[in-house]
Amino acid sequence: MLIVKGEFASYVQGLAQEHNRPIEQIKRNQRPNKHNSQPVRIINVIHGRPEQTTESEELLRTRLRQAQLKRRIGSVHALHQQNASTSIKFDKTDLLRVQIPHEDPLVVSLTIAECLVRRVLIDPGSSNNVLPRVTFDRLEIEPEKLKPTGNLLLGFDGKRVEPIGIVELTVQAAERVLTESFVVVEIHPSYNLLMGRGWIHRI
Repeated sequence: MLIVKGEFASYVQGLAQEHNRPIEQIKRNQRPNKHNSQPVRIINVIHGRPEQTTESEELLRTRLRQAQLKRRIGSVHALHQQNASTSIKFDKTDLLRVQIPHEDPLVVSLTIAECLVRRVLIDPGSSNNVLPRVTFDRLEIEPEKLKPTGNLLLGFDGKRVEPIGIVELTVQAAERVLTESFVVVEIHPSYNLLMGRGWIHRI
């Protein structure tokens, strides 16, 4: 390239005299050859890991599974009507005794352990289904079904509440029946029962 730009003029002149050729021809011969526009090979992804990595094979597999899970959860798919499951709908009859407009909490009636339980609070902010002891007694569930737990709950007032135990009960909403775990606590709430976001997602 330097020769083409005019550098080394004396050297080029010497070559032209030695080979008895014009200077312009010497310059043309020094131009770089144009490469083929088609690449020899394409590298899309660097696969593998560094040779000196300190991570174990199991840890790498775990991270790969986590990445695949995040990609699957974050993906968006169209829901076709023929594949849709049973839906729960509200109509005008559900607005009886409700003053419009309102910002009241969502309170429903559910069939729990084959008993109709009214004033059930739907709370997407709770990670647990909460069953007050008084409702547990009214459902007439055998105390032997309670399983011990060491997890503490955080109440509405920010205080820690120690659960009595955990019990599994059937919950029916419309035509859908699920078996859910309930944390039984010694509280006196305004609602007979509290359904958390886990049940909401599953239902």
